[in-house]
Amino acid sequence: MSETLIEKRVTHTHKSPEGVIVVVSGIPAQCAQNSDGEPYFYDFDVALRLEELINAALARKPSPGAVVHVAWDEKVEAIKPPADVEIRVRGEGIIFGSTSISVWRKILDRAHGAYQAVARVLAEKEGRPVPPPPVLAFTLPGSLVIGLRSQETPLFAEHDLSSEALRLIVEGVRWAEDGVPKNDPVLEETVLRAVEELSPSGREEIREIEITYQAPHRLRTQAVLTPETHKKAVERRVELARQEEQAKPVVLAGLLDEIKLDDVFHLAQLEEFPDHHRTTTARVFYPRILLPILLQLFGQRVRVVAEGVKNSTGKFEYRALSIEPLEPLEK
Repeated sequence: MSETLIEKRVTHTHKSPEGVIVVVSGIPAQCAQNSDGEPYFYDFDVALRLEELINAALARKPSPGAVVHVAWDEKVEAIKPPADVEIRVRGEGIIFGSTSISVWRKILDRAHGAYQAVARVLAEKEGRPVPPPPVLAFTLPGSLVIGLRSQETPLFAEHDLSSEALRLIVEGVRWAEDGVPKNDPVLEETVLRAVEELSPSGREEIREIEITYQAPHRLRTQAVLTPETHKKAVERRVELARQEEQAKPVVLAGLLDEIKLDDVFHLAQLEEFPDHHRTTTARVFYPRILLPILLQLFGQRVRVVAEGVKNSTGKFEYRALSIEPLEPLEK
């Protein structure tokens, strides 16, 4: 004859390898009706939330030996250090403490590249300097969890370009799924590129990336990036380019005299350029895949096939499609 189970509120104590003690009180547990409360067990969902509460408390990096008290009904977001975006990485063998540093670097590099591209476009639209990259707010045990926080501290939240860039990357996942709003082709194309860069390719150990925008005083949004997201972002971007009549291939030829790591290179002494171009220099955006050949050709005369697109201010921007060396000038 099976015993009737009842719910009992219990306290759980966890000691981290660093000696931090996390005490979680008020946890709903199940135990036999006629027992004195021992033994008891947790439902699966309760166990998951308990792990989240403990990890959130440890994310604040309390000093060794500290005792941290957490109530069961506290919000996980309120316990963790403040962050604008939380990135959770899942995949085969991706576990905190046993995942190679190359996976960590891959995620942080992708997040940085996606952020830089979107932040730069936003800054140009506002006529402001490009904001600094976000800082690492926290990491959590379990699957890889990374919190990113804007370094900007404007008086009004809507003036935080760094946080807005992070929000747009999350919003871009919806654009990849449902279509872009088609209000600003340059920004929309950049956001889709950012989503494409951050999404798993399907040819790596990363299976999916869950990204949550949770900046203070902003609407909380969440998205999951998968290899299918990567595919859809590419399709939407190609579709956007086809529909945008102003996007036309152009040729630029000159001296490659500057390469910046924020995806821009500079041409001087132009000898070939489109009719609408009025100077002998050009600033060109490049996809990261072209960086190795750019570094190889630095200081040489090159021929660039690029997409010429008018930005929101009416000026033409160039986005490199290919690059090749030219013969050196005859002396």
